[in-house]
Amino acid sequence: MAAHYLCMATRFLLCISAIVGLVLSWYPARTPRGSLLVKLVLVCTGAAGIASWWLSSNDPSRLHTWEFYHHYLGARYYTELRYDGLYLCSLAALEQREPSSLSDIQAVRDLATNNLTSVAAILPLAKSCAQRFTPSTWQAFTDDVVFFKHLLGENWAGLFRDHGFNPSPIWVLVARSLIPDGPASSNILRILSMVDIGLLAAMWLVVLRCFPPAAFAVAAVFWGTNGLGSFAWTGGAFLRHDWLFATVVTICSLRKGYWSIAGALAAYATGVRIFPALLSLGVGVAAVGRSERRTAALSFARSFILTGMALLAISVATLGSDSWRYFGENIRKHVDTRAGNMVGLPSLVDNILECRMAGLGKPDGTCEPSERMSDSKFGWLRRGVILATSLAFLTWLRWISRRIKLYEAAILTLGFLPLATSASSYYFEVFLVFGLLCEQRWISVGLLTLGLALDAAVLSISPPNKIYLVAGLLVVQFVLLLPVLFRRTRIALRESPS
Repeated sequence: MAAHYLCMATRFLLCISAIVGLVLSWYPARTPRGSLLVKLVLVCTGAAGIASWWLSSNDPSRLHTWEFYHHYLGARYYTELRYDGLYLCSLAALEQREPSSLSDIQAVRDLATNNLTSVAAILPLAKSCAQRFTPSTWQAFTDDVVFFKHLLGENWAGLFRDHGFNPSPIWVLVARSLIPDGPASSNILRILSMVDIGLLAAMWLVVLRCFPPAAFAVAAVFWGTNGLGSFAWTGGAFLRHDWLFATVVTICSLRKGYWSIAGALAAYATGVRIFPALLSLGVGVAAVGRSERRTAALSFARSFILTGMALLAISVATLGSDSWRYFGENIRKHVDTRAGNMVGLPSLVDNILECRMAGLGKPDGTCEPSERMSDSKFGWLRRGVILATSLAFLTWLRWISRRIKLYEAAILTLGFLPLATSASSYYFEVFLVFGLLCEQRWISVGLLTLGLALDAAVLSISPPNKIYLVAGLLVVQFVLLLPVLFRRTRIALRESPS
């Protein structure tokens, strides 16, 4: 508990430092030395925020073996496992190699339905798994499964309750190109874990190059301290930040006027995580708002479409024509399944309605609604709230489109993420981009306040499902307050269309 309070105090000081540096940056320094000192303080504060992401873990050099099991095996054996076979075929491999270990597994998620079941009930289905593989590939797969079982240790038995492997075929394509031939080993996993470190380092260097130090400090402190996307979720894993790198560098490219690069990166981010397609919506809204921006928007759109088509064609040629159909079916199933760390307006509305109106709430403040979103008694009301809220936000965005730049519009459209859907908590690390609205002073302050509140919720509230209910409320509230926080004088017509 003392460690939690120390962590909270450290993050609070970081947020206060970023706010103080932000305020100092609003007023011109009296001397060049004073200006340089303010910039240095802001850069150091941002670097400390980035460092706090790693230091929030008790073991910042760890390998996230749980994540590696899903994404290493899911990518390497994608052709055989698809989206329903990871747990099923792992059980078949254990039954063949270490049958005594099956007794340790209390429950297994059937990835064909996302329902939890027993080992005894699902094991008969696992017996046909070997038929999906060639003999040599089956041998390699069973070797890798046994390797991960021993690597995970006591965590192995609980792993089968997770939600499986869900990335798109484009992500699979990139991941498979990075995984070397041969059996899995700790050294290989360690090397693969460096990919994300390289992506994150490159991302922050690009931000520092393209934005003022104040924007860098706010974005970095929020990313490092917000609690929803902490190191515990994806730190030490494999290729889990490629979408974040592509999304943030898309915004940096828009700010600098590199329209084709921005379009290509946005296409990749969309191809691996879908929701970054909102960036394209923002560019479109801004282009409609001012006709002189349409040339830039057309360059962005051309690159986005061509890159997307190329990635789609390569993935189909490499992974098969059915790969996207399987992915679509899996996403529909996955979106309909509630998870404990879901954050967003849909799950927030359902939880509030079902806990308060359907009598599912408990005295301790927790709630256990149906695992299926489609089973909700209030689905019609949830859809109505989402539609009304999203339309109101879009109307505001359209109204201010003449007074904002392309990169600002792209950032603001990411506000649709918690309004239109519920996503796993760690995807909200993308809200760091609101810190890049460097001319919007109160949005920057609001973002740092949001990060501090989210961190306080994660550290002080229990149980977990209550944490993410509060987190969803905070995130949605921040997005709905954006029109209030957004204050801007009208841009002169001579301004650059960027």
